[in-house]
Amino acid sequence: VSDICDGVCYQDTRLSFPESAGSYVSLLFNTDGVQLYKSSSTNIWPIFAVINELPPWIRFMKKNCILCGLWQGQGKPPMGALLKLFVDAVNCLSCKGFACKPYGHHQLVQCTTRAVACTADLPAKADVLCMAHHSGNYSCLACEQKGVHVPRGRGRAHVFSFTEVAQARTKESFKRNSLDAVQSQQQVYSNQFSV
Repeated sequence: VSDICDGVCYQDTRLSFPESAGSYVSLLFNTDGVQLYKSSSTNIWPIFAVINELPPWIRFMKKNCILCGLWQGQGKPPMGALLKLFVDAVNCLSCKGFACKPYGHHQLVQCTTRAVACTADLPAKADVLCMAHHSGNYSCLACEQKGVHVPRGRGRAHVFSFTEVAQARTKESFKRNSLDAVQSQQQVYSNQFSV
């Protein structure tokens, strides 16, 4: 695999579109916060997307990056509210489609889209997934092990034991834990209740 378009998940997603959908455009999106000024607590969190079907050598050029959303305020944004607008827009484009001129074509074609992947650093990833950060209990994305804090150097680190057999996280368990967290208003295996 040398590109996202070569991967199994991408191919499965592409096959899930009906033939009547026309051309397919998939998005890779990213979000992360940046402090606006050194002396300020004001942050901005953009949501950028790129089109995976563009050739890799032009995909990430500034002119091909799509600004899909922008939050500005004190601290971190309410991630559920920030992402809801993006998700609603992508769902609308997925259902209704849109006209575009694909790379290398000279005519408009009807397209449909989906966001197939997100890239983020660990703190932003935890915020996007409404999960505990990497130094918190149940923060492992692969399993539901609590982990422990241990002394390390001058500080502490959160580690997961190789000796403890932990329940693997699955798509189904992630959804179930998220719903349980919302209903109980408590954290369930690191899934936060705030959405």
